[in-house]
Amino acid sequence: MWCKIACQYSLLFIFGSVCWSQSAKLVGPQPISGQFLRRLTQNESPFHENPALIATSRSQLQLSAGRYPHQISRLSQPNDDGRLLETREYNLPPGGYERLLIVKPFKNVGVIGLDLAFEHFGPYSRMDNQGQAISAFPQSNHALGVRYAKRIAPNLAFGIDAKWLRSKEVSMEEPNYKGQLGHGYAYSFGFHQIINSRIDSGLTIGNLSNGLSFDNPNIPRHLETRILVSGRYQIEVAPITLSAEITHQPQFNLGLQFDLTGEIAYRDRVALRLGYLRWAETQQRKFHYLVNGRAGNEQNMWHMEGVKLSLIWNIWKAQLTVNYQPYFQLNPLNRYHSTALKGQNFPTFSLRFRATK
Repeated sequence: MWCKIACQYSLLFIFGSVCWSQSAKLVGPQPISGQFLRRLTQNESPFHENPALIATSRSQLQLSAGRYPHQISRLSQPNDDGRLLETREYNLPPGGYERLLIVKPFKNVGVIGLDLAFEHFGPYSRMDNQGQAISAFPQSNHALGVRYAKRIAPNLAFGIDAKWLRSKEVSMEEPNYKGQLGHGYAYSFGFHQIINSRIDSGLTIGNLSNGLSFDNPNIPRHLETRILVSGRYQIEVAPITLSAEITHQPQFNLGLQFDLTGEIAYRDRVALRLGYLRWAETQQRKFHYLVNGRAGNEQNMWHMEGVKLSLIWNIWKAQLTVNYQPYFQLNPLNRYHSTALKGQNFPTFSLRFRATK
């Protein structure tokens, strides 16, 4: 059995690596919509973002929300004496996201899902500084998606996800800039295989896209294609259920990226999840110089790494999940050094209503 499992994971890894090599040219700074899609995957459990997983789902409605912290980071660089001097500060506004996912199975057709998500940064404003009505956030992302999944074999399911994206970016090139809108599409597909009663695995290829349509050429527009290989092991010792799952991204241009989580559940009522994650991406962020206050724009690597903790409570048809995990931190290259002054973790909440039959 273990030889069979090892062969299957080897095939998944090889397939994912080949797909990555075909998409490596897209690696670079992402528009905020690309970062948004990654954050939706990284929150709570990335294993469950495989579109094929809904092939075995009952009817359900899921509401999710997360709150990003106000983040302040300072970048230091050595002077002529070798001492580190703080030269730049990243002051990033707080934000959050809200998400609605509806899943409905149809006999002899498959399972169809509707996914709505909204992300925003900064304070909500009704008017700009010129007195004109805007009623918007400075930065925002919208995603409207449709999922479809179906079993293609007794223990194998295939799923596809298509999202329409609308992104509002801000620019520092013009005074009183209200933001520029970009639109585009992103597609994902995945496979989910149940190996036996304890083990299942999945493969997801996501963010297949031609990019977003921004008029400003300085705004990043390409979405990075992501490959995720997942596995889960579960054992039941009544009344306790133990499980472990890992999601790995076999794209090593930004180092090792993974999510490893263990769960202990009691009588399908209460569960505790403890895990460790590391995700990384290249982001283009605004900063200001500490010496003169002038603003700038720079590309750097940002990483999310650390311990995450989740508490799950099931009562009747509802499931409440509270999750607390690390937030993206500046990780400069070369001889630069960063210090996080504020905003290192953030909470997420999820409420799911499920059909009993």
